[in-house]
Amino acid sequence: MRRLRREGGDLELARALILAAGDFTEITTGSPASEADVLSLFDDLPPGRTMADKFVLGFFAGTRLVGIADVVRGWNAPDKAIIGLLLFRPEARGRGYGRAALDRIELLTAAWPNMTRLRIGVDATHIAALAFWRHMGFAETGEIRPRTVPYAADILVFEKNLRMEKT
Repeated sequence: MRRLRREGGDLELARALILAAGDFTEITTGSPASEADVLSLFDDLPPGRTMADKFVLGFFAGTRLVGIADVVRGWNAPDKAIIGLLLFRPEARGRGYGRAALDRIELLTAAWPNMTRLRIGVDATHIAALAFWRHMGFAETGEIRPRTVPYAADILVFEKNLRMEKT
């Protein structure tokens, strides 16, 4: 895992992955992946957060980028971080990369001062994603973000306690 930057070759790596994993965008928005999706990975922030709070992470198998994540510190409370996106190439799915990436994300966020919980919003119709997050120990909060453009369905909010291994 390493942090990706908008400049240099990282933008091209992210573009190739997002376009290759366009089935995710089709499920969640009903539209194919686009350049706007690539740029939003690096540029979009929730209200009240800054770029210093945003971590775009790349997950590699050897030198090949197989997955990306967008993690934002301090959303929607100072002790929480949110995963805005965790996406893998179709051929990398079901091979343990998601679990490994989530383990790394949990270690990263748990090391941030005062972080206790990790959040994610999941498309209510994305059955595979719902199953993955539940299997990874995330629980529904009961919070539902009603469907808004560009999303094709309501978003269910899940949270998980971070490992408290700090000494």
